[in-house]
Amino acid sequence: MENMKMMKIAGAAILAAGLLLGGAGSAWAAHLEDIAARGTIRVGTTGDYRPMSYREADGSYEGFDTELAEKLADSLHVKV
Repeated sequence: MENMKMMKIAGAAILAAGLLLGGAGSAWAAHLEDIAARGTIRVGTTGDYRPMSYREADGSYEGFDTELAEKLADSLHVKV
């Protein structure tokens, strides 16, 4: 369980670093400014590939992708 938690944190850090240090830094900065101004980050998933993303009976999404998006949103201080 601890290993999965570390993988999630590492994944969020890698994704955030990729966004900030990618080849088009100024373009990504503009996107980050848009996200911050909106207060939310938009995430899309098919919800049909366990354990990465899947839909629960109540219609909510679960899985690694969802948790990673939530960690990224937390690190940016916005909502998903």
